Amino acid sequence: MNDDSLYEIAQALAPFLPGWSLNWDPANRPRCALFTKAEGACPEPVERACPEPAAGACPELAEGAGFYVEVDRRANPARLVVHGRYPAPFYPSPERDPRITISSARPVSNTAADIQCRFIPAYLEAYAQARQRQRRAEEIERQEAAILAELAAILDERVGGDGVIRYRSQWGGRYTYGRIEVSRDQVRLDLSGLPVATAREMCRLLREIQVKEPAKGACPEADRRSVAEGSDE
Repeated sequence: MNDDSLYEIAQALAPFLPGWSLNWDPANRPRCALFTKAEGACPEPVERACPEPAAGACPELAEGAGFYVEVDRRANPARLVVHGRYPAPFYPSPERDPRITISSARPVSNTAADIQCRFIPAYLEAYAQARQRQRRAEEIERQEAAILAELAAILDERVGGDGVIRYRSQWGGRYTYGRIEVSRDQVRLDLSGLPVATAREMCRLLREIQVKEPAKGACPEADRRSVAEGSDE
């Protein structure tokens, strides 16, 4: 099978895949046909038996979802490979990445039914999980950026394009310098050349934090008192 044959098959498949739009750009990607979510579309049931959706349910086609149809050039050029598109770099692991192959000689309506029954439900689930991971990562990035901005404002410094505050100050002809980074809800301070007085204050602060933080499994003072009082009853 050549690219012209794939183009013909993809064009013929499009009417049998309601809810999906064919995107074909031979100059850009001639070896793949890309089907993407059609805006506002709701897929209709295919004529072949598929798992029945809940009454009145319309399968949700997530924004950005899409799948490729291409020739199986590695294993068997007489077959088509159908595989999904995901937001980078949140790809599923190979064992959780739905992928099917279909004989290119099958009637187009059967090929479309195979895609709708065997591929799309599993793909949409995998795509939704990838988008969830993406949204979670984006939320973490926003939180980290907010913390960095707050710390930079306190120091009257700026956050670099790599998400790092590069600190530098001068005292008595000497320099204090270093990096401040944020990872989730933790901050890494990598400073050199601290004045002894400043180092003492930082160590005292760290000690205060250590004292305030109860040891793992420890019983807070108030709880210990209530336990002791209760034992006298």
